[in-house]
Amino acid sequence: MEVVEDLKAEVESQGLDNDFEESILEVLESEKEKIEGMIYRFNSGQKSEELFEKRRKFPTFNDIGADIRKFDDYKNLELIILIGLYLEKEMDRYYKEVEDDVEALLNYLDGNKTERAERIYKELVEGRTFEKTDEEVRKELRKYLNDYKKEFENYGDETEAYEGRSINEEGLLLSDAVKCLEDFEGRTFPFLRGISAEVDEGDRVLEPGAGTGILMIASALSGAREVVGLEINPLTCILAKNIFDDLAEKGLFKRFERDNIKILWTDVLNFGTEEHRRFYGETFDTLISENIYTGMFYELQMEMIKHIIRTGFVEREEDIVKGVKKLKTSASVIPSAMSSGLQLAEVSGEQKEPVEVRLDFEERGGEVNTLSKDHIYDQMDFSAIEEPDILSVMRFHVTESGTLNALINYSAIRINQLDYIGRNENDFLNNDSIFFLNEPIEVEEGDQILVGLAFNQSVSAKDSIIEVRKVRDDGEPESYDARLDVSERKHKINKAEFKSRNNVNQELDLKTLGDFEVLKSSSFHEGYERPWMTDIDYKHIEGYGV
Repeated sequence: MEVVEDLKAEVESQGLDNDFEESILEVLESEKEKIEGMIYRFNSGQKSEELFEKRRKFPTFNDIGADIRKFDDYKNLELIILIGLYLEKEMDRYYKEVEDDVEALLNYLDGNKTERAERIYKELVEGRTFEKTDEEVRKELRKYLNDYKKEFENYGDETEAYEGRSINEEGLLLSDAVKCLEDFEGRTFPFLRGISAEVDEGDRVLEPGAGTGILMIASALSGAREVVGLEINPLTCILAKNIFDDLAEKGLFKRFERDNIKILWTDVLNFGTEEHRRFYGETFDTLISENIYTGMFYELQMEMIKHIIRTGFVEREEDIVKGVKKLKTSASVIPSAMSSGLQLAEVSGEQKEPVEVRLDFEERGGEVNTLSKDHIYDQMDFSAIEEPDILSVMRFHVTESGTLNALINYSAIRINQLDYIGRNENDFLNNDSIFFLNEPIEVEEGDQILVGLAFNQSVSAKDSIIEVRKVRDDGEPESYDARLDVSERKHKINKAEFKSRNNVNQELDLKTLGDFEVLKSSSFHEGYERPWMTDIDYKHIEGYGV
């Protein structure tokens, strides 16, 4: 391959500061095997075969054209990759800067002002709501700053990391935002490809959930004229701002006005209210939201996209789908879609929580044996306003005898029409999760199992409703009910909250919902029932659990 020489020439043509150029070329030399490997796998026929499989299995992918892009089709992608790898290598230095800034801000809040601390504070407050007093903002910031040591810890267990912390209200830990960057091949690389392909010269780009800012940087290098990032965690904001300033000083954004790359400390769901009045009447051409999690639990992906579309920050178009008016953005949205599914499983090993990340579970010595093929229960289109609440009943055929005591939840993510992140292709997030049941069910090959699933997305999986029944020889469900391994009281609370939020009157159990025979999910909103995927006959698609 001539990749290294081509990349070297690309770097040298950028007019970077000498020291920075040398640092980038050192990254190129040390990471050349990794870079060449990524390019080779992406350009090889393996990717075409995987994409064909995704088209066959996930209706979300069915409108994709026959061809996929080659690496050379992307603009500035080589340089963007090198910047990402450079940031990964320099992260300890950036971490130290954030720690120093935290100490300076704490002193500032105590009345000991420095020029740098005052500048950082004013930049952070710029993104806060005007409805809060300065005292309230200071109190909120102090809370984050006092807990800053937790932000830097490298947790091996997500349950431990987020104990007492709401992702939707406080955002990812700073260390987890960095992990998103460091999961380079499985997560960052596909997003960089999507940005390089979708962002056009002169675009305005909005990223809800900016993290380290690597995707904003990629947008700028792909030709965007303005990039705005929204980040709810102020420490992550400080990190991203420091990275932007550092790279700007080293000559990376020479064609950019520094003010054309903004990161605001704010809740995405507040964007467009009074504190952002300077954005009124403006629209963005591309939305980027990396807040992905298996099964859409925990994070507000759909809620954020809906808010941005409804608030008018992107051009909108209306369509009538099954008699219902549907808003759809004309902007590029990265990622564009997501498919989620379930699979029956027998799991052995230590059980700490009803829900585990599978990789963590297996690292602790657990074993997972699948007992069925998989079922899709959801298809999310991020470019449209969809109601993110799911009610599904699935029929599984057991393919291997064993003890059914868990379900595996998985997802595949469509970056754009020609790219995707498949199941378990990440080191961090978007991995299989295990839902443990409160009691086991002995199954034989050929048995039929009904699984009912209901949840409001962006909540914890433990707030969902999962019920499992074995089908008798006469075709009726067994009288006993296995469920997600939560208390009976918690199970009833989950049902009541789901029914109240979604205006559902009927009971939520398999006897009254009935058996849909093939996968058929419905979403309840404002009094109407909307079927999912009613035009797809799953009986004739090889590989499903029907």
